[in-house]
Amino acid sequence: MPNEHEFARLAGASSDATDAEIAAFARSTGAHVVVTLGARGAALLGDDARVRRIAAEPVRALDTTGALDAFIGAFAFGLARRLPAEAAVWLDVRCATDSVLRPGTQASFPRGAALGPLLAGLT
Repeated sequence: MPNEHEFARLAGASSDATDAEIAAFARSTGAHVVVTLGARGAALLGDDARVRRIAAEPVRALDTTGALDAFIGAFAFGLARRLPAEAAVWLDVRCATDSVLRPGTQASFPRGAALGPLLAGLT
C-alpha cells in the first residue's frame, strides 16, 4: 500500500501513478495494489483488473500526521468486517480524511460511535 511517491520509485512509474502503471505493476508482481494519493484519495486494482480511483472529500486539513496509519488501520478493519476490497478502500479514504480534521496521530483516528457514519453504505 505505497503512497504515490513510493509507488513511482517501486514501479519505475510517473509521479502521478497512472491506471496503466498500476495495472502493469500488479501484473508484474502478482500483487494486489492500492496506491494512496493523499488529498486525492486512493487507487486500487480490482479483481476485474480495472483501476478504481476513490476520491477523498475535500477538507481543510488541520494535521496530516498519521493519515496513512488511519488509512491502513481502516483497511485492516474493513477486511476483518469482510468488506470487499473496494468498500474497504472507501472506508480507508473516509477514515484518513476524517483523521486530518484533528491534531495528533492515534488521538485523531475515528473510533467507536464515530465509525458509524463512515461505515454507512459500505456494509
